[in-house]
Amino acid sequence: MALNAEIEAARAGETGKGFEVIANETVKLSERSKPAALSIEETALEMHGRMEKAFTSIKNILERVEAGRNLTAEARVIFQEIFAEPDKNKDQINRIASFAVATARANEEVIGAMNHE
Repeated sequence: MALNAEIEAARAGETGKGFEVIANETVKLSERSKPAALSIEETALEMHGRMEKAFTSIKNILERVEAGRNLTAEARVIFQEIFAEPDKNKDQINRIASFAVATARANEEVIGAMNHE
């Protein structure tokens, strides 16, 4: 673009001097903008790399959370089984106690009957 402006300024001769100044400023501006564009590209690549690392970290965290959730579910099942055992034992003890009371009453009746005869 600056080259085209210089060519047009040269064609215009004396009347193109102002156009030539603009062309020179355009060249200077493009020379200054090149490092800025490279800096922007470098910054964008750096940000892309950081985003990739962040994505990988988030993915790893989500995998760990899922593993923790699975362990929690397994622990819940195990605790339910553990807490169910005392209830089963309590029921068995109650049945044995009822049987013992019934046996004791029956024995008392038998002993009582034997004493009255």
